[in-house]
Amino acid sequence: MNHWNVLSTLEDMYGLAHIGSSIGRPAITDVWAVPEPGTAGLLGAGLAAIAARRRARGRAAPVR
Repeated sequence: MNHWNVLSTLEDMYGLAHIGSSIGRPAITDVWAVPEPGTAGLLGAGLAAIAARRRARGRAAPVR
C-alpha cells in the first residue's frame, strides 16, 4: 500500500476521476472487510456466553 492506493481509494469514494499515478492502482478495500470468524473463535464465544448465563442464574433469587 502506498499513497497512490490511498488516493485511488479517496477518488473512488467521492466518485472522482483518477489522476496521476493513481490511474490503474487498486483501491484499498480489504481494510474494512470483516474476516470470517474461525471455528475456535466461535466455540470460545459460545462457551463464554454459556458460562456468563450460568453465573447470572446463580446470582438471581429463585423464582417460586
